[in-house]
Amino acid sequence: ELALPLIRQSKPDVIITDIRMPFMDGISLSKIIKKELPNTRIIIISGFDDFSYAQEAISIGVDNYLLKPITKDKLGEVMADAKNKLDKENERDNYLEQFKAESQEYEQFSRVRFFNQLVSGAMSVSEVYEKSEELGLSLDTTHYNLILLDFTPMTDAAAAPVYSKHMARLSDQLMQYLKCCPEYIVFHWSMDTYAIIVKGDELTIDSCTRNLMDNIERRCMVFEDEIHWYLAESGAITRFSEFAGACQRANKKLSCRYMNPNGHIFTDEDIEAIKSYDE
Repeated sequence: ELALPLIRQSKPDVIITDIRMPFMDGISLSKIIKKELPNTRIIIISGFDDFSYAQEAISIGVDNYLLKPITKDKLGEVMADAKNKLDKENERDNYLEQFKAESQEYEQFSRVRFFNQLVSGAMSVSEVYEKSEELGLSLDTTHYNLILLDFTPMTDAAAAPVYSKHMARLSDQLMQYLKCCPEYIVFHWSMDTYAIIVKGDELTIDSCTRNLMDNIERRCMVFEDEIHWYLAESGAITRFSEFAGACQRANKKLSCRYMNPNGHIFTDEDIEAIKSYDE
């Protein structure tokens, strides 16, 4: 009873417990531990040479059931075995984490490569469908729009680490939102730029685009004093072959941020205004 809250707090690698204890016996304690901390190794010591106790201990995943009296050598042998099992589990977990990280990195690289090929016009229609299916991306619709989102921290060097945290929070929030919406496909195109394909039909493409841009704007405005953010759309298209031109149009609008760093959402009117200013 006294051990359980300490175990929950410290999360030990190995627990050695007697079976006979007041208020809560070792079997009951072990059941709770295995449920809450399945990776913890449990060694039970007991003066009862009763097969039913050992059978129950094995059924709940206890590692060893030792009968008293216990010699130092025997306990050392059991502890060494527990350590070897823990080392193997840690090695396996580290490998799985590394594999997961490498898989995510490869997936991101594959998605960026796919997007670059799409907007460069380097793929046929059949190749677009084939590669998008390999990546688990559904492009089955009649209309598309391409949105480019760029956000960077403020340039105050002394405050850069704080702003990096703001960028991470904003990025996480946006990614969580976009992943929940099947009508949007997001690509981390470059260091600071995300490309988002909006899917819809003739009746819904404009509203889907507007909803996305409004949602992005609301989230970015929370970090207005910490992050520069810029947004531009290409306009609706209906063919994969039009993605190259769509990317050029959106990128051209987004480039207005260099002339107007205090702006946020750039349109054709901003391009015309800059042209008039130059003239």
